[in-house]
Formats: sequence, C-alpha cells, structure tokens
Amino acid sequence: MRQATPSGTVRSSPDAAAWGRALRQAALILLLVGVVVELTVLHMTSVARSLFVIGALGIAWVSMRRSPWDYLTATLWFWTISPFVRRVIDYYGGFESTNLVLLTPSLLALPMLQPILTSRRLMTTRETATGLLLLGPVLYGLAVSFCRGEIFPGMAAATEWLIPLLYYFYLIHLSRQIQQGIPHLRAFIVLNIAVIGIYGVIQCFDPPAWDTQWVEDVKMFSMRGAEFFPFKPFSMLNSPGTCAAWLSALILLSLHFRNQASVLFLPAAVFFLALTQVRANIGGAAVGLIAALAWGHRQMARSLLLIFAVLAVVAGGLAVTDPRLGETLSARFGTVGNLSEDESARARTELYKEFPALIERYPLGVGIGAIGREALGGNGGAQQGEFASIDSGLVAAYLALGWIGGTVYCVGLVALVGQAMIAAARSRSPAAMALAIAALGGAVTIGFTNLVGLQGLIVWLCAGYASAIGIRSRAIRNERPEPPAPAYASASSSPVMRAGLR
Repeated sequence: MRQATPSGTVRSSPDAAAWGRALRQAALILLLVGVVVELTVLHMTSVARSLFVIGALGIAWVSMRRSPWDYLTATLWFWTISPFVRRVIDYYGGFESTNLVLLTPSLLALPMLQPILTSRRLMTTRETATGLLLLGPVLYGLAVSFCRGEIFPGMAAATEWLIPLLYYFYLIHLSRQIQQGIPHLRAFIVLNIAVIGIYGVIQCFDPPAWDTQWVEDVKMFSMRGAEFFPFKPFSMLNSPGTCAAWLSALILLSLHFRNQASVLFLPAAVFFLALTQVRANIGGAAVGLIAALAWGHRQMARSLLLIFAVLAVVAGGLAVTDPRLGETLSARFGTVGNLSEDESARARTELYKEFPALIERYPLGVGIGAIGREALGGNGGAQQGEFASIDSGLVAAYLALGWIGGTVYCVGLVALVGQAMIAAARSRSPAAMALAIAALGGAVTIGFTNLVGLQGLIVWLCAGYASAIGIRSRAIRNERPEPPAPAYASASSSPVMRAGLR
C-alpha cells in the first residue's frame, strides 16, 4: 500500500516498509545459516560455530543502526533458529553438550544494557517498579549461587533468568515510540510462524537426520510421539515444551499481528501445536482464547472467527489424515480427565508433595545456579543434578529464591500480567490486547513449566510491549492542548476593529 504526500510524491506505508525490511533481514539470516551449514558439511565445525556467533552479532549491530525494531526482531530470530543451527553443526562435527551457538541469543541481548542503564524514562515510570519485583529476587538468587561457590552454574543460569527480563525494561524505555514497532512485529510474527510451523510438520512425517541424531544424543526426556512418529516434534527449537510455548504465543499474537498470508500459515501452526502434545501450553493457548472471548469485545471478533475456523479445519484434517493420529491425540488429551494414569501428572504430584519439605530444608533458597544445573553445564559437586528435573515454575522459584524471594517473584509475575491487561483495557489498543493475552497464556503455565529462557522471554516481552503501549496512551491523555485564543483578541487584531477603536 502506498500513500501520497502533500508534495504529490508517493511513499510506502509503514506496513509495506516494515515488510520489506523484514524480508531483507530474513534473507540475510538465511545467508548466514547457509554459509555456516556449508562450512559444517566441509567439516570446519569450529569455524562454523564461531562464524555463526560473529555473523549474528554483525546482523544485530546493523539492525540496531537502522532501528530498535529491526534489532528486536533480529534477536527473536536467533532465539528460534540457534537450536536448529546447533543440531546441524553437531550432526556433522559431533555432539557438544556445552555449545557456543546456544549463547548467541543471550549475547545479542546484551546491547540492551546501555540504553536501559542510562534511560531517564525508566527512572520516572511506575512500570519500572513492577519489573523490579522480578529483577530483585533473581539478582538475589544469583548472589546465593555465588555465595555457595557455584560461579559457573550461576552465570549460566543468569542467561536463562536475567536476559529475558532485559526485553521488558528495553520496551518500557522505548515507550515513546512504541507504536512504530507494531508493523515490524507483525511482519516478524507472520514469517516466523510460517517457518516454525511448516518445518515442524515436515519434522513429524519426515524428520531430518540431524534432528533424529540430536534426540539420540541428548537423552534428556522422553521424546516418543505416536506409534508412527519417531519422537515428539520440536521444530527448530530445543524441546517440544519450549516449541509449544513459543508457537502458542505466536498463535495468540495472531489475534492482531497477522495479514492475508496468515490464513495459509496458521493452520500449519495449529496442526503442529497439536502434534507436540504439550498439554500445558495448549491449555495456555485455550486460556488466552477464552480471555479474548470474554474481554476482546468487537475488536477481537474477526480474529477469533479466523482462529476458530482454523481450529475446525485442523480438527477435520486430523480426522482425515490418519485415524491413528486422531486416536493418539485423543488418548493423550483424554488423560486430563484421569490424571492418575498420566506419568507426567503423577511426577508433578509427587514434586508438590515434596515441596514443603524442600522449602523447610532451604528457606533462603539454593540459588538460580542449582536449578537445572545439568542442562546448564554444572561444574560437579555432591548435589549436581539434584534439582535439574524441577518441572514447575512455582517450585523452581521458591526453591531457588527462598520463601521471601519466591513470594516477591510470584507477586511480580501476577502484577506484570495484570498491568499489561489494564494497559490494554485503558489504551483500547488491539495490539496491546493481543500482547496481554499472549502474556497471560504463557504465565498460566508456571505450575507446569519453568518461565526461564524462551518461555520467560514470551511473558516478559509481551507484558512489556503491552505496558509500553499503555504508557504511551497515558502520556497522550495527559497532554493538554494549548487553550484557544479568546474571541475578543482575534477580533481586535483585525483591521476593521482597529479602525473602530481609534
């Protein structure tokens, strides 16, 4: 779409300009991945790993010079494709449990520190205090890890707990220009949901060799899918749970951040989300859709109709594709009504039974470095891996941060999501509404998954963006226009009146 300027020239609309930049950015990232894969095939894996990180930093630097929104979407791309690149490199060069490639998203987020630490806006807005309810306990948990001598695990855990929080403060810092980012975020979401959804469906029915090899290498969780799937799919991410969390957020964001191409890509995304069989995140998406029904009013009507039409198409497709597929998914989700027969539900029940004794044993917390230490590269010790399998964000927060820190952290989470929902209601912004709904859909899964890494990023980014829209809307409401000049003043300035006054 093009718009005419007062001078008669024609310029591109914000959406068209954002789409052009998004496509160029995606092409540049694809070029980097292609070069890295080529080096890997030639058995230059060390060079490939270093080049990927350096190339990603270069793309982020170029994007930041263009606009903060290009930079933001560039970092999100690397959050979602770095696990895929890691698997390809490991397939040709050998599996490495501690991998430089996976540090890429965290490294790309570090340039946010400078504007955050020097921002005057963050010092004067009340939304900053809400973020501090989360940041303060996490810093305390990091200090506990350091005091226990867990330096490396603590630093590794900081990338999972702290880095995602930077997005919240960065977006609050950008609140004055927050509306400019909406076209960029829309283009990214449409492109990313297409890549993640389509690759995921292909992975289900014809898994690439590097994905199959990686599942055999990690041996961290049960990846068995249906009888005709070798494993539960995870697309370009690291696990079915992480992938389902990301995809659920993208689907909820599509309530506003979509275009005509979404009609083609949303069915693939919803179909793939069902195939992940991750009930917690599918339930989170359902909570988000219910919230949109109850709260969205007319602004969400067309979007909800589109989502429900996609759900109907996917349900019909599942029934027609293969009866065994429908039976497998029905059996999986049917266990919700009888959790005593579900292995994962029984494991979480046992975890919550042990929860009071764990908190009594560690009232001040064990630090963030002790949670999931095997996955984060623990440095040994008598207790290595003791809490690596904590699969509940609530338990993980209280265990890592202690009674006081865990309570403040949970209060901060509720306050952050509530703040986003209030901002959406007061601003009457469809974009803020979709963002708040996505934050809610991610936050309600805290009882079943840890809100760290990408799963934490989803909640903090969406809540931060909605809150920033609320800040901008509040600033506009508080702006007082200059009072009009009195009628007598304008009249007395005319030649006729001046003549009559002589």
